[in-house]
Amino acid sequence: MTITIRRSQNYIHYFNLLQISSIPPIFPFAHSTPSSCRLFIGDDKSTGTRPGREITLPAVNQYTLQGERFSRLVRGEQETSFPLETALASMHVIDALFRSERSGGWEPVRP
Repeated sequence: MTITIRRSQNYIHYFNLLQISSIPPIFPFAHSTPSSCRLFIGDDKSTGTRPGREITLPAVNQYTLQGERFSRLVRGEQETSFPLETALASMHVIDALFRSERSGGWEPVRP
């Protein structure tokens, strides 16, 4: 899998290139003006740069959603679904990926 990240003045795009398919989302990250996010799904049946399928996710204000979720957590109305242990485990995986890139081989995920 290859992931390419492009940044322009107003947008950040990334492109996943899998063995036989691709998924380039448009507006995948939070930004100041809510707008829909479109995923273009390409596979071995796609013609040129035309995707085989398109999925449009509705526009949401991600900052508002984060604020509302945080206030529910502070008031005790909602359990955290991503404990700190999960974040720490993710950091260990990312560290192993960087070690793997430097060594050119498999690297263990170390706590």
